Amino acid sequence: MREREQLTVLQCGRGVAAFAVVLAHSNLATTAFGGMPPDWVESICSRGFLGVDFFFVLSGFIMMHVHMDDARDTAAAGRYIKKRISRIYIPYLPISIGLIVLYLALPSVSRVDRDWGLITSLSLFPTDRPPALDVAWTLVHEMTFYSLFFGSYFTRHSAVATCAWVAGIVAAWTVAWVPPLALLRILLAPINLEFVAGVVAALTVRRVPASYWPAFLFAGVFSAAVFVWSDAQETSRLWFGLSLAPVVVGLVFIEHLGLIPAMRYGLILGNASYAIYLVHNPLISVVVRLVMSFHQWQTTLVLCVAVGTLGGLAYHFAVERPAVAWVRSALTKGSR
Repeated sequence: MREREQLTVLQCGRGVAAFAVVLAHSNLATTAFGGMPPDWVESICSRGFLGVDFFFVLSGFIMMHVHMDDARDTAAAGRYIKKRISRIYIPYLPISIGLIVLYLALPSVSRVDRDWGLITSLSLFPTDRPPALDVAWTLVHEMTFYSLFFGSYFTRHSAVATCAWVAGIVAAWTVAWVPPLALLRILLAPINLEFVAGVVAALTVRRVPASYWPAFLFAGVFSAAVFVWSDAQETSRLWFGLSLAPVVVGLVFIEHLGLIPAMRYGLILGNASYAIYLVHNPLISVVVRLVMSFHQWQTTLVLCVAVGTLGGLAYHFAVERPAVAWVRSALTKGSR
């Protein structure tokens, strides 16, 4: 099964997930500055946070799918880490540094007490203080997972290590243990199980016939729908995240069988999803203050969503794509 066939539908899904997160944060900003939307609008928009769970499952899937057949040696490990670092940090650092400068120059720029940490903001290494860019808490988890995956290049027992990691997460969760060290808190956070679910999904795609797609898709959609209909809270989001793993398997199988049409615009949004994720909240913070005098939730919500999404698309084409391409080209030339 070719990589392109597998990932097109998931890339479009990534765009939907990014838009859902924009919707959720636009709703929060609207409620704070532009008036309270009707309950049904708030109910729909507030569930946009679940887009993060799709990102986590998809990250696990992509890591295993793309690197499953890599040679387990230092050369492959070097290529992996260069690719991951450039993908995450090149688009992220300009936004993070810009916010750091802003918060240092104007500490009162946000109504929320931003007790951010410089080390975490620049490195995404877990500390007791969060990054300046609030959504970057997810990137701390991402980089932790990427680091653990990096270790698989140097051992034949990565499956055993993964099972031990899962057991540790479940044990800490069961006894409600909160580790004193920030790194341990990140490592043992239950939401990391979504990365593992993505890894299992990639292995499933490799080993199970595509004709089983209805069973996977139905099981995942049904479980996710039960989560939504039960009005479950954010604290139980892991239920939704794990439900997405069989959905991912089903979607990949459907595309492999040629049952999904070309999705050009969906791919554009998906390719820009990381840029949208990075820039939407700072942009929303600016827009909501400019239009707060209107006191109209409709205007505020629509403008926040539009500017957050379009701003992310602009950042993708103007900064992210050319910068990542240039850095990767330079790294490739430097390694020759």
